[in-house]
Amino acid sequence: MASETRKTSASTTGNGSSDVSDEARGILDEAALRASDAIDRASAQMPQMRDTASAALSETARRLESSPDDVLTMGAALSTGVAVGLYIGGAPRILVSLAMLPAIAMGWTLLSRSSRTGTFDTTS
Repeated sequence: MASETRKTSASTTGNGSSDVSDEARGILDEAALRASDAIDRASAQMPQMRDTASAALSETARRLESSPDDVLTMGAALSTGVAVGLYIGGAPRILVSLAMLPAIAMGWTLLSRSSRTGTFDTTS
């Protein structure tokens, strides 16, 4: 019984390759095909995504410009408070950065208004 042979889970075929490696190769080929299809679909939608993002940014800029100064001031303060709270609470940096984006946009709009008029007016 000392000369028993162990059976492996992969049986070899006549040309020396195993069934497992053929199966793995088939799985990899299928994965590559699916990835290629996904990339093709995503690249076909890129122009539409770009146009949608551009329209959204334009609308956001228009709304920020039409908002009164006191609304922008309160919005910037609120967004800054949320970002600082997240930072103190130990949130990931990317989340803190995302929370600061509205504050930066509102602050930038306020600064551009004050540089155009020469004053900072919170009564309008």
